[in-house]
Amino acid sequence: MPEEEGYLLSDSGGQERLPAPVASAPSPAWTTALPGDVVGVTGDEDLVVVAVDTDTGGRLDAVELDTGESRWSAPFAGGLSAPVVTGETVVVVQRTEGADARVVGLDRQAGKEVWSTTTPDNGGLFAVLLDDGGVLLGDVDRVDRLDPLTGELSALLSGELVRRGSDAVAAYTDGTVRVAELADGTPRDERFVGPIGEDGDFVFTDERVVVFDGETIWSINTVGQREWDFTPTEDAAQVRHMVLIPGGTLLASFAGGDGTVALDVETGAVRWRSPVPVDLTGAFDGVLRGVGAPSPVQLLDLLDGSGVGSFLDLGASGTPFANGLYYAVTDEGLTAYGMADGQPVWAVAADGLLDRHAIPGGIVLTNADGTLTLLR
Repeated sequence: MPEEEGYLLSDSGGQERLPAPVASAPSPAWTTALPGDVVGVTGDEDLVVVAVDTDTGGRLDAVELDTGESRWSAPFAGGLSAPVVTGETVVVVQRTEGADARVVGLDRQAGKEVWSTTTPDNGGLFAVLLDDGGVLLGDVDRVDRLDPLTGELSALLSGELVRRGSDAVAAYTDGTVRVAELADGTPRDERFVGPIGEDGDFVFTDERVVVFDGETIWSINTVGQREWDFTPTEDAAQVRHMVLIPGGTLLASFAGGDGTVALDVETGAVRWRSPVPVDLTGAFDGVLRGVGAPSPVQLLDLLDGSGVGSFLDLGASGTPFANGLYYAVTDEGLTAYGMADGQPVWAVAADGLLDRHAIPGGIVLTNADGTLTLLR
């Protein structure tokens, strides 16, 4: 259930309040041991919550942000998803051996379970924290709204392919794209687009739906008129991602030689092309940037597709940027690069660094020796 406006959008948006140093190198505040392999890290201004896989199942560990001391620990019988923290509740999805998953809410202060609910899990169930503190549960074929206080689930939309926008969700089913309100699932729109195949994709706005049907990218408006077509240069092209960015631009990132193509979403005209397939997009210090290729990372100016810079990043996932910086994992440690110009800003030496997670209280590092370190 990727985001629609800014699919892959991981801009500094809601994390601009990060106090992590920008102009000078941060320092390790503390290091603490972990009981297993890290699944996910989240946190806020006073708490770090880590989900790990252990030999006996999953476990959630809550650590004081200021001191690194344990606040609580909660074991689970099955594996866990990455947790989210909202208000006084920590939400996590617990996998089971059956077709259902268990969604659990824990009190953030003591780690006590306050509610749990069971829901079908088709292999991709995870929790998403919204800017308003609400929580969505997304799977490969549906999106539900979760009340973090009670655990009550409200179905929003289901389908073969689900996409999320800033205030709406959309799903493709049996040739039709249906759009519903993100707040309560109220139907907003319905447009027939026909079959799009296993490799198909779509994005949506209030004015149109743009579809990739496995061969061609094309647009259909609210009255069902097909507006424009774009055919990739490569035979049997595969779209990896499609995303709408500010300025009325549609980015289509291809798995093959087409790289990334920027189209005018109203006319289908090509604005620019780049051989780099873009994976992440966002606004950083007032400029639009695209991140492509896993390593070395390639930075693109999304206004014209020109290259801004490149650098090595060995990080597996995590949250790689905030405060206009990209935090790159290297053999020597962590290096911060400016997203605006691609230049290094600071570096911190660290042995055996696996990944980094930017949270409102700093930068959390996971290490090969089974420890967690906070930089601030």
